[in-house]
Amino acid sequence: MSRGEPGRWSVVVGYAVAMALLEAAVVTYLRTLLGRIDPYQSAPLAAPAWLMPIELAREAATLAMLDVLDIPMAELTRQYISY
Repeated sequence: MSRGEPGRWSVVVGYAVAMALLEAAVVTYLRTLLGRIDPYQSAPLAAPAWLMPIELAREAATLAMLDVLDIPMAELTRQYISY
């Protein structure tokens, strides 16, 4: 482990925690909007057509944010894939 590794991992962990909180907040907002706060409702959620592009964009943005974090963290291609 090099000198900068603990600092790098701190950034990765901090970013992951922030992303998890952001994802949880967005899902809570969407469930509130759709009236589906109780996760154990018997009828499955029939998502409205207008929601699907928003959900796809949210998932794509999440993946992009996670991928962008990898670039400055890795010095080698092998490290880039491992992060």
